[in-house]
Amino acid sequence: MKKVIFLIVVLQVSVGAMAQNNALARVENDDKMYGFINKKGEMAIPAKFEDAGNFSNGLAAAHNGDKWGYIDSKGKWKIQPIYEHVKEFNSGIGIVEIDGKWEYINKSGEILNIAKSEKLYDFQNGVAFVRNGNLVGLMNTKGEIIVEPKFLKITGFYNGYSRFVGQSGKWGILDKKGNVIVEAKYDDIGNYVNQVAWVKNGEQFGLVSGNEYTKIDVDKIWDFAPGEELTYARKNDLIGFVNKKGKWVVPPTFEAAKRFSSGLAPVYNGDDWGFIDKTGKYVIAPQYKSVEIFSEAGLAPVEIKGEWGFIDTKGNLVIEPKYQINVDGLFGNIFANNKKGFINGTARVEYKNDKGFIDKKGNVLGNTWYRSVGPFVEIVP
Repeated sequence: MKKVIFLIVVLQVSVGAMAQNNALARVENDDKMYGFINKKGEMAIPAKFEDAGNFSNGLAAAHNGDKWGYIDSKGKWKIQPIYEHVKEFNSGIGIVEIDGKWEYINKSGEILNIAKSEKLYDFQNGVAFVRNGNLVGLMNTKGEIIVEPKFLKITGFYNGYSRFVGQSGKWGILDKKGNVIVEAKYDDIGNYVNQVAWVKNGEQFGLVSGNEYTKIDVDKIWDFAPGEELTYARKNDLIGFVNKKGKWVVPPTFEAAKRFSSGLAPVYNGDDWGFIDKTGKYVIAPQYKSVEIFSEAGLAPVEIKGEWGFIDTKGNLVIEPKYQINVDGLFGNIFANNKKGFINGTARVEYKNDKGFIDKKGNVLGNTWYRSVGPFVEIVP
């Protein structure tokens, strides 16, 4: 039995290592050409493209000459550059413009005749919006209508759920099958996370789980984060934290706050930022001009005298403050994961106007800086 357990552990570690080694990040060199590096900092795909997006569904949009196409993880053209504009793949489907017309295509570059409305909407986790006049519904990747166009608005899906506006003009929550999880009867609504969302009618806030409503005494409340039992809320211009029942767990005594991560939340006392635990006690005293939440690496970005470094959950300075962390370029809003700090072992940073990656010890990946960098993306077909 011990040998079997050992083999399972080895297999899990190996699969995790393979996933990390199979990740690529878009980089722009000094010649303004784009390529991709791996987690070792090696140039896995030479910088030979005039522009590029991040990988998605195993393909990356790339531009040469005056046309766009898609490359695979070896840097070879999987779909030839014949398009005026393209969007990234999701659910095995991309959207491209060819000869002035937008089309859905599959990963072989074949045009899919599944459009149900004039405007094509991106697929997300297997579904896309369809429009009929002023009403919106959902279809699957086969072009089958799974929700008839009957809503005034449907937002993008988050955590498997979408906010929608019914014909009454009120907000509710849908799942990806089109089931109404929260009835459309609210003036405003937040994302449905951990089986709960904040709602608002007039000036009154509440929390709703399914169709169970709880009135709460706050002036404003923010979405719960996946896996977190507390979220931050405001009362009389001060911020604290409430649970899923709307009860104050950390009284509203702070001027600003961000969500909990690694058991700590950033809070602002009017002069500096520090970190508290879930009892409201300071674990890291207020001393920073600005901060971000802790990442899965157990490190948080902190700003000291205009530059950013990283601390651990005890407040020890692990990486000296000499960086900037706002590193997204032109494609940042389209293709990039905009999360700041460490993601899967590396952090995107800027140093003296150059961009690159550092590891958890502060070492520069590949000892190389670039004009711009995108996030690492695991190559999944």
